[in-house]
Amino acid sequence: IGKTVLLSKVCKDWANEECLINVVALIHVPLRELHGKCARPTLADILEMYCADQPTIHNLSRSIEHLGGEGICFALDGLDEYPNLYSPGDLITGLITNRILPQASVIVTSRPVASEKVKERMNTHVEIIGFMPTQIEKYITDYYESQQHLAKKLLVYIDTHPNVKDMCYLPLHLAMIVHLNQVSRFQNLPETE
Repeated sequence: IGKTVLLSKVCKDWANEECLINVVALIHVPLRELHGKCARPTLADILEMYCADQPTIHNLSRSIEHLGGEGICFALDGLDEYPNLYSPGDLITGLITNRILPQASVIVTSRPVASEKVKERMNTHVEIIGFMPTQIEKYITDYYESQQHLAKKLLVYIDTHPNVKDMCYLPLHLAMIVHLNQVSRFQNLPETE
């Protein structure tokens, strides 16, 4: 499951009143799209992604600002894809640091590199780390259910190649490694030092 899919699930669960019960409005902000639209976004730019009526956007923006963001949750999708992070006066940075709309809640999805920059500024931090070593082993042995000798051979290969082993913690990378191994039968797997 990826960042965007996870956030879409949260939005769906909120719409079905299964989570974030105290939130009146959940605003999903795909940061890649927002940055492609404007370099220094405003609250009106975010709202414009969902509503084309300018008077409505203006009224919503003023109401949110008047309430200080109370009851509003901004779901910032893909912080690692947002280049203006920590630019002075930037709306997204202001939301994360509670400098702008201090009563608003903020959910951030990001790859680990960008999340390191913001986690000390958040009051709650959840990190999805991918597979644990036992789950990697289970995935491989399940994949090679009828060919356990191939599973053992791949597990030995992974254990003796730290760079490949590090990649296996991410489920998508592990699936690719197993698939490439299945196709190449160990003939073209890279050697690392």
